[in-house]
Amino acid sequence: MRAADRVRSEIAEELNAGPRRRLVAASGQLAAAHRELETDRAQALLLIASARRAIEAGLQELQQLARGIHPKLLSDRGLDTALDGLAASCPTAVSLHGAIGGRLPEGIELAAYYVVEVGLRRAVDGAAGLIGIDVSRRPRGLRVAVCHDATGPLSPMHDRDLDELNDRVGAIGGRLMAAPASGGRTLLAAHLPLAGDA
Repeated sequence: MRAADRVRSEIAEELNAGPRRRLVAASGQLAAAHRELETDRAQALLLIASARRAIEAGLQELQQLARGIHPKLLSDRGLDTALDGLAASCPTAVSLHGAIGGRLPEGIELAAYYVVEVGLRRAVDGAAGLIGIDVSRRPRGLRVAVCHDATGPLSPMHDRDLDELNDRVGAIGGRLMAAPASGGRTLLAAHLPLAGDA
């Protein structure tokens, strides 16, 4: 119990030191912009632009913090449980198909986890109504995919996420694919090699 309290305290400190500070500053800038809107439109627009930068930086810090929290479930309980957790915490309903039924090499589990994490984030930010996760053993490896019907625009931050994900998957000899799928849907999928699979 003390360990859990300590972890919660550390998370609270990191939130206060980073994302919360940036979001409070952004809130103040937006309030100031609202006051300036009628008298000094140019200044109001500058304040809004500054607030947007603070919000994006805060979101990036939250993502980095989340990446340090969520994989603990992965390391403790394995990929099946970690993907269940990602699906359950998604604000849009997610259908999850497939299960591994055991542990995999750490690099494979981490790569698969982040494929799903990035795929879900892109789907939610693009206003997806339907999201599906599919995980399956295939010849010579593991396939993990997120399919969704998002149509909303994505920020440049998402391109950076995809570049980082491609590097992570490539580093273990895997292949990443991000492309349109049938029925107007979008697919983010990876094939991750598993030693010993025929």
